[in-house]
Amino acid sequence: CKEYAYTPYIFSDEQLGKILHAVDESCNEESVSQLDKDLPLILRLLIGCGLRATETLNIRRVDVNVEEMTILLRKTKNMKERIIPIAASLNKRLREHLDRTALLPGYYNSGLLFQNVDGKPHSSHLLYWKFREYLWKAGIPHGGRGKGPRLHDLRHTYAVRVMNKWVKDGHNLTTSLPYLAIYMGHS
Repeated sequence: CKEYAYTPYIFSDEQLGKILHAVDESCNEESVSQLDKDLPLILRLLIGCGLRATETLNIRRVDVNVEEMTILLRKTKNMKERIIPIAASLNKRLREHLDRTALLPGYYNSGLLFQNVDGKPHSSHLLYWKFREYLWKAGIPHGGRGKGPRLHDLRHTYAVRVMNKWVKDGHNLTTSLPYLAIYMGHS
């Protein structure tokens, strides 16, 4: 059994709300970067779907199916494609983003859902730093390098929230966990 030095941080609903509020407020400011403009939707995908940061940054526009409310993930950690369902509220935001960016220079050529000014995916490194900035704005302390909370902890939080809902709904976790593992891209 492999031991990990890091204990995942599980965000409360209140903390997630504070992070999203801080991000939403900041993206309305003048002279924000393209990443800042994309962050409200990027973070909602991470929180609401349990995606990995790199999976989110590499989503292509054609892989978002707003009619069926799904996203096809192609560039995953284990190189396994998967289709994930998305909530109606997230689907609405995705549709608005697709409509808003459809005619912007570069989006048509890159095919990316989110892109930097060079038409490439946003840097995951920059995304991590922005996340720490928004933790600070939300009043959530960061323990320093290796101590978190980390951006990847949104994925852990998603998994815990799904399992808690299943327990409340009377599902058997032993039979349900394989579905969560497949959904999240694990073998």
